Amino acid sequence: MRPWFCGCLSLIIPGAGQFYTGRISKGLLFLFLSIGTGVAKDYMLGTTRFLGLLPAVGFLIFGILVSIVAIWDAVCFAKRQQALPKETPDPVVWGVSLAYPWPVWLYLFAKMALLRLVAGSCCFRRFVY
Repeated sequence: MRPWFCGCLSLIIPGAGQFYTGRISKGLLFLFLSIGTGVAKDYMLGTTRFLGLLPAVGFLIFGILVSIVAIWDAVCFAKRQQALPKETPDPVVWGVSLAYPWPVWLYLFAKMALLRLVAGSCCFRRFVY
């Protein structure tokens, strides 16, 4: 495993570097934290009140920290794996983690669906008031 490649994967999608290294549960944790903070930030920005801006900035900072921790974790784990003696890779793990890019599709579909839901509720709220 190349540490720089794991870092680049986690830079693009938080948790993708963990999927690449075979740690699915930690990858899902970073993926859902990233989606949750993004949706919460967008929802808070959708409100027109000033109080919506302060939590949005907090969610933005938390989302950036989640991304940084995901990159750091993927790179450190890949470096530790490089230091271990070489083994033959398990073809089942490689086939599941690389051949099927389901984390990417899961991330994109969840983000689009939740943003559409939040945008719809924010637009509806503007017309009601």
